[in-house]
Amino acid sequence: MVFVILTFRKFISSDSAKSRLFRFFSVAALVSLLFALGRYTPLYKAMFSILPFLKVFRGPTESLLIFNFSLALLTGLGLDHILKRKEKLPLRKIAFVSGVSTIVALFGFTLTRFAFHSIWRRVSEFHTLERDRVISELISSNILIASLLILTSIYFLHKRKYTFIVLLVFIDLVLFNSRYIFTSPRDTLRLESNTAQTLREALNSQQRFISYQDVEPFTGLGNYWENMVIHPPFAESFYTRKEALTLKELNSRVGDLALNWNITHSLPSPNGYASFMLTDYVNFISPDGSQSTRLNDLDFMQVSEEKLNQLTVSYKLTKDGISEVPEALPRARILDYNGNLTGQAEIVINTPEHILLRASVDEPSIFVLADSYYPGWQAYVNQKQVDIEKYQGLFRSIALPQGENIIEFKFVPRTLIIGGVITTTAIIYTLYVLVVSRIKNEKKGSELEKDAQD
Repeated sequence: MVFVILTFRKFISSDSAKSRLFRFFSVAALVSLLFALGRYTPLYKAMFSILPFLKVFRGPTESLLIFNFSLALLTGLGLDHILKRKEKLPLRKIAFVSGVSTIVALFGFTLTRFAFHSIWRRVSEFHTLERDRVISELISSNILIASLLILTSIYFLHKRKYTFIVLLVFIDLVLFNSRYIFTSPRDTLRLESNTAQTLREALNSQQRFISYQDVEPFTGLGNYWENMVIHPPFAESFYTRKEALTLKELNSRVGDLALNWNITHSLPSPNGYASFMLTDYVNFISPDGSQSTRLNDLDFMQVSEEKLNQLTVSYKLTKDGISEVPEALPRARILDYNGNLTGQAEIVINTPEHILLRASVDEPSIFVLADSYYPGWQAYVNQKQVDIEKYQGLFRSIALPQGENIIEFKFVPRTLIIGGVITTTAIIYTLYVLVVSRIKNEKKGSELEKDAQD
């Protein structure tokens, strides 16, 4: 921020290539920062409606990655400008402002730590004291850290230790961006589990299981973020930080199963291996057929046995253990045109992106694969591409001719192809620019050398 502030007026008033680059990343930083505030600003709703690709973000705060990246590039442009122009900078004024901010933030942090309750009771009429204290502590500590970083940058700038400034920017990028990439210690995954081993031995490629652990179906752990990320006073976690560090109490409380444990052990639930529910699944099992856009919107919901059979739920996992469901329909099923089950297909290859099956039918039939209908899937019958239809608003279905059939599903998303074309084009163009620039520089150098000899 120091370099951006120091060089902002210079770049804005100029019309050079670097100035245009500076303005572009300044706008990118401002827009991404406003977007990170989410629904609290009108910009988020407008951008979410106009730009459909924004729906892939799990949260608006992820746009802070763009903000920090843009700020790092602006820092580089500002530092480059300062080094080349060798201008006298108002470092004392900035140092004074940063010093005052440091003192104020340190004072606020101290009050928050040791005298918050006695002061805040007179101010806040809601008296959410613990939450308010944590918020105040976070604000004051962040202001304190930012002020100290600015003072450190000014010191290195004054001493012309530019390598340390670059190192500070790199450390800031790593520490800031790591907050938005959730990781968990390997020990918490509990890679060995008797429950998972039992299910792995019981399930075949035609079957699924459902978990009602913590009374929320499909997830395996109802309080996902609460138990791993959010701690009191923001949530009622059922284990303390000390217990989480020792893992002993934590492992016993999650029923010997880790977060997203079905993914860890490659055990398919009705919606695949994911911990989240697609909207189509929520609509399918919802008793009243109401629309829902929430993930895991299944709290305390009683799912009918008929719907579970359609979802090929062959085993249930509850607090009482594992129980088998013999009435479950096969995952790869063959129906007549009246919707009656007439048989099932043999699954030869079963991977997340490729499924190969064999099916023999005595008359034209409908083949239904109880996997989600999703853009990017392509279907082939006897090596000829066919259209995929949505069955019951959720599954994939295709028409089968009479006789022996080889059925194949391939996942080839259009976005992957488009992304590959864009990446390849960008790489080729970058190499072209580098080669042409080098040829021009060598040609210019030889001309200058020739002129010097003359």
